[in-house]
Amino acid sequence: MKLEGKTVFPIGAFCAPQPPITKDGKEYPNKITEEQYRLLAESGVNLVYAHNEVMGTETENYAFDALDLAEKVGVKYLVRDSISKEFPDGTAELFHDFINTELLPKHISYGSLKKAAEGDEYFAFLCGSDQVWNSAVFYVDPFYYLRFAPIEKRIAFAPSFGRDFVPDYNKKKIQKYVS
Repeated sequence: MKLEGKTVFPIGAFCAPQPPITKDGKEYPNKITEEQYRLLAESGVNLVYAHNEVMGTETENYAFDALDLAEKVGVKYLVRDSISKEFPDGTAELFHDFINTELLPKHISYGSLKKAAEGDEYFAFLCGSDQVWNSAVFYVDPFYYLRFAPIEKRIAFAPSFGRDFVPDYNKKKIQKYVS
């Protein structure tokens, strides 16, 4: 992705700092502050996704605050639009244009990826997110465990099994892949 004119490795946070909320009778303070966004930037995060601040809803003002703060500290902020509305014409094209010009995806075979991982062009490979290591699938895909890359180049960032057990039929394979 491009940030301030330079191509950089996108390091994302799934959820941006949250607006004030009340959940289960407990009040949580507004985390959309310059301090929170500066901490994100200083920790290396350069891309955040809005989760609870949604355009077209009562939380829209928080989205504008977050956009301003993200820009101030040099972090890209992906705005979330209300899913209750239809997307305007041209939205899909804008989304694909963003992916192709900012995130710069590459389509590469597993063998070519393994060869690239062994070279010096890439210093790390990252996997993570909700249920990326889903333990109940019938095929435990080595790609999701970064098995193509040397161990010193593998980074697991907030991966999840998506459940509180590993079925017997996957225990040996998953144990091998996470060690």
